[in-house]
Amino acid sequence: MTDRRKEIPSWAFINAQIVQLAVQTRDFRQCVRHVEKQYGLHSGALNYFINPAYLVSLLYCLIVVPKEVWVLRENHDVYDRIDKNWLMSVVTIDEADAGFETHPVYYFIHHLRNTVAHANFSIADDGAFAFWDQKNKAAVPHFRASMSLQGVQEFLSKVGALLANLRPV
Repeated sequence: MTDRRKEIPSWAFINAQIVQLAVQTRDFRQCVRHVEKQYGLHSGALNYFINPAYLVSLLYCLIVVPKEVWVLRENHDVYDRIDKNWLMSVVTIDEADAGFETHPVYYFIHHLRNTVAHANFSIADDGAFAFWDQKNKAAVPHFRASMSLQGVQEFLSKVGALLANLRPV
């Protein structure tokens, strides 16, 4: 029997590409209006379809699910490939471990995976994401970062394509 779990990052990214195209169509807008009526929402309540739940679910599928990818050593070429396709400029690092500067991409992905897996994030009204990593609920966070909504979208578009196509070695 085949384990399809390893395909989730690819399918999540492909689904996101379909949704981003579909959102622009008349048929999609009609479906949204139908759901608004079905749930008694005012017209236009669901205009903001690419919402925090959508973005977090995509982060989960791309960062958390493919755990085999992220157990790799920090000097593995996957992190170099990410670094070549995406610069840390969309992330604000507020607090980091002592070793963070030795390999920022590796440590950022490691901490991002933990924050998404444990729902250690907040989302502001403007869509900005704040992330933190901590050893346990009682511990003080040892990593904090934030990204604007645009930064999260850029991360997902640039890094998401690469992550969706990675295969564990």
